[in-house]
This record gives sequence, structure tokens and C-alpha cells, in this order.
Amino acid sequence: MNRKIAIIAVLLTGFLVLIVLSYVLMQRHWDLVARRLSESMAREIAAIVDLYEASSTKDDIPRLVDIGLTRFGLSIRVLPAGNLPPPQPKPFFDVLDGALADEIRTNIKRPFWIDTVGQAREVEIRIKLDQAILSFVAPRRQAYVSNAHLFLIWMVGASAIVLAVGYLVLRPALGPERSADAHGE
Repeated sequence: MNRKIAIIAVLLTGFLVLIVLSYVLMQRHWDLVARRLSESMAREIAAIVDLYEASSTKDDIPRLVDIGLTRFGLSIRVLPAGNLPPPQPKPFFDVLDGALADEIRTNIKRPFWIDTVGQAREVEIRIKLDQAILSFVAPRRQAYVSNAHLFLIWMVGASAIVLAVGYLVLRPALGPERSADAHGE
């Protein structure tokens, strides 16, 4: 009986260690990817802000909006100068808010407002300038990869298969215990 429990315990322990290690490694990977995508988006926004501030006439603005959309995939609106909206409540587990806010703070160094909650598939960022507020709307996929659930499904499925194969291979060892007395020895 002790042998059966030991074999099952080893299989389950291996399964749990696999899940924990995979989760930790993949969480680090998704954090890094989110940071890199946020850095890229912040730099694109910084480039548009710099071009807007360097523009000499109002005729440059439509071209700037076109460049933002065609080159960077950012929908840009120029809003009148004023105050930014109040901050939105932040999701508890969302990596995007922190990463994107850090990168905007580093690359643009101006007051900003981020909405990652309002539209499920879009991120809105507003940058306050002296003469206007620039509003950027980008697809969420451009700033964050949100397919962690697929990895978890594959990981749990593969682990269950390995666990089942391990059980089938070790099943003869889990069979009824044979004592030496039963065989006449």
C-alpha cells in the first residue's frame, strides 16, 4: 500500500511542480512582452507628440493624423486645451496599465491619462500639451498580448496526458500487492 501512495504522490508532485514552474516562467515572459509592446507604443506616441509640437501650421495636423494611422496604427484626435479626465479605476491583475504608464512617463514626460477599461479592444491615451490635448486610440493587441489562457489550457492538457501515461505505465506496479506467502515461498 505504501508503494502505491508513493508512486501517486511522485506523479502528483511532478504535476504540481510543472504547473508552478511553467506559470512563473510564462508570467515573466508575458510581463516582458507587455513592457516591450508598451515601450514601443510610448515611443510612437512620443514621436507624434514631437512632430505635433514641431509643426508650424495647422495644415501639418491632417498629415500628422494620417502618419499616425498609416505608420503606427494610432487613431489621433486633437482636442482643445483643458484638463485631463479623472483617472479610471485600474483592473487588479492588469499588467498593461502599469507598464504603459511607466513607459509614457519615461518617454513623454508630460501629464497623461490612460483608459484601458472603457473599450475592451482599445486603449485610449491622452497627452496634455500647452496648446491642446492629443488623444490616441490604439488596438489593445498593439500594447498587450492577452493569450495567457491558451498557454494555461495547453499546459494543463499536456500535463494531464503525461499524468495519464505515467499512470498507465506504472499501473502494473500499482496492482494488488503480492506477498511472499501467497506464492509459496
